[in-house]
Amino acid sequence: KRAEEAAEAAKAAQKEAEELLKKAQEEADQKLAAAKKELEAAGELQKKLQNMLDKAAFEESRVAVKSVKGQKKKVTITWKKVEGAEGYVIQYATKSNFKGKKSITIKNGTAVTRTIRKLSAKKTYYVRIKAYKVIDNETVYTKYSVKKKARTK
Repeated sequence: KRAEEAAEAAKAAQKEAEELLKKAQEEADQKLAAAKKELEAAGELQKKLQNMLDKAAFEESRVAVKSVKGQKKKVTITWKKVEGAEGYVIQYATKSNFKGKKSITIKNGTAVTRTIRKLSAKKTYYVRIKAYKVIDNETVYTKYSVKKKARTK
């Protein structure tokens, strides 16, 4: 009889231990899931912050124009490549305040020269350029370069 009671007590203790183990496992799984969510949120926040830093750094940079040369009814612009640029926007106009300006978009980040053709002869043209880059589905532009002028022949 004592052996039966001891066996039943052992079974009851084993059942209780199994329930405690099951509860502890469920609690650990819940804590693991919560920690994974927090880690994911922190990763997204870090990515967002990095994008903001990249945007700010890129916006503060500026394209350096090496030369603007006037030729017969055309102007050739040469500039220094901007690190990370996906393309450039060139503006040109006959007025120094860029009223009546025209723009050319270059979708090549490695380009460093462009010739603007079909211009009027013996006129002064003002030129400036900025680089762009897409960060987080948003197009970010640098500041415009210093304006340069060239006279066509």
